[in-house]
Amino acid sequence: MKLLLAFFCTLVLPQFAGATELVVNGSFEDETSTTENNGNWGYYSTCKYSGWTFPNGSGGFSKVNTPWIANQTLPDSGKWVTFLQSSKSGNGGAISQDVTIPAIAFYELSFYACGRKETQYHGQQLTVSLDSLVVTNIVVSGSTLKKYTCQFISNKAGTCQLKFQSESTSDKGSSIDCVS
Repeated sequence: MKLLLAFFCTLVLPQFAGATELVVNGSFEDETSTTENNGNWGYYSTCKYSGWTFPNGSGGFSKVNTPWIANQTLPDSGKWVTFLQSSKSGNGGAISQDVTIPAIAFYELSFYACGRKETQYHGQQLTVSLDSLVVTNIVVSGSTLKKYTCQFISNKAGTCQLKFQSESTSDKGSSIDCVS
């Protein structure tokens, strides 16, 4: 997520270049454990990525060409993505990070997302929020990572929780990478 120094009503593209990065480890490459399933993927009740937590106690990590993500080159040329799984019981996975918002201002958030490798698991609904402010709602489909970008005006300065939350109430899954 980047701070854009722009007036509320004016979006000036050259100002994006000088933006300040507010997200830590948005590529999920700084993992603290890769021991499950031969180091290729795993479910966790506590997050293994530096800077991130699983607030609902469920989520995971994966390399490409696993049940979670099709074989593809990741946008950052890294090895890892995070995945969120929702269940038929409505227990949606989530991942979050506390970020420091320097000022009430205009911001841009970008990330990549895709559905699980098997098409029957596509269509997961994700809500991205900053505390109580909903930044975007998307329906993730397709098994190739797609870039999503959204602009918003923060409603407060200080520490805020950036959260990716599954809203699906059926067995769906998606992978997320390159959050900035």
